[in-house]
Amino acid sequence: MHAGEFRQDAVPALESKYYTPANMSSTTFSAFGSVAARASAARTTNAAPPAAASVGRCIRSFDVGACSRQSGRKSACDENVLATQGNLASTYNELGRFEEALQMKRDVYTGYLKLHGADHRHTLTSANNYASSLLSLQHFAEVKSRLRRTVPVARRALGESDYIALTLRWTYTRALYMDPGATLDDLREAVTTLEDVVPTARRVLGSAHPTIIWIERSLREARAALRARETPP
Repeated sequence: MHAGEFRQDAVPALESKYYTPANMSSTTFSAFGSVAARASAARTTNAAPPAAASVGRCIRSFDVGACSRQSGRKSACDENVLATQGNLASTYNELGRFEEALQMKRDVYTGYLKLHGADHRHTLTSANNYASSLLSLQHFAEVKSRLRRTVPVARRALGESDYIALTLRWTYTRALYMDPGATLDDLREAVTTLEDVVPTARRVLGSAHPTIIWIERSLREARAALRARETPP
């Protein structure tokens, strides 16, 4: 099976061979996560549901204690669980099951926070994924509240030019200007922040990178929203 390719028979084949808590190793658990990721990448509704259901059962039955006894490292097993949950959350997103994806992304973020602390790259990446799901469901206030605390941590721990630090700031600005209740100060902060992010992101990523294209689009939208608010009726 090649990257991005999903075979529907891959899930039952894995289940029939491995799907028991007694022999569910961390490597096998990761294989289920790979199946979910491929189903998500395939973007096919006939492929993703069996993957999501099977990986969901896998997560519920996976015995972290047994895995840690086999590998001698509980943290490695926890990492596999969190990575697989992240893949499953992406599959739920593709299926339009946004509330389930949100709950799972929250669990992944909480898991990495407990495992590595607030300033670890995995924690900050999962924080951005969680915030993005909140944003897609228009939970603007919660996104702003969370990222006001998280963005400074990312900038300090990863650096101003780091991709995750930049995308966290971008996610924060979208919560500012997309909120129907945005104040004039919110819109000004969004524009000012994006005007700072865009040159750095362009230098780091290159002008043709998909992310910089989206960030520049956000800057145009934020400027338009600010102009509309500042222009007298």
